[in-house]
Amino acid sequence: MNIRLDWPANPPSELVDTYEVWEQIDNGFWNVKSLVETNFIVFETPSAGKYLWRVRAHNFIGYGPFTAEAEGPDLPSAPGTVTVTLVP
Repeated sequence: MNIRLDWPANPPSELVDTYEVWEQIDNGFWNVKSLVETNFIVFETPSAGKYLWRVRAHNFIGYGPFTAEAEGPDLPSAPGTVTVTLVP
């Protein structure tokens, strides 16, 4: 499954060079997912769980504040245990 995050670009006057995308899975720790030069990112989410993302802009002075958290669609969990039966 591919996920696309979009956010409004900062004004050109702010001289933003990158956006830092953070991700949280299942209420765990926040981790940097990626640094991008555009105001969107597309990536694959490989496992089930609850995902949250936030983004902040960077320019030559440093990082700005984070956006509000965005919650992604909950991916389904794995089905129950598969059983194997011999059939005569």
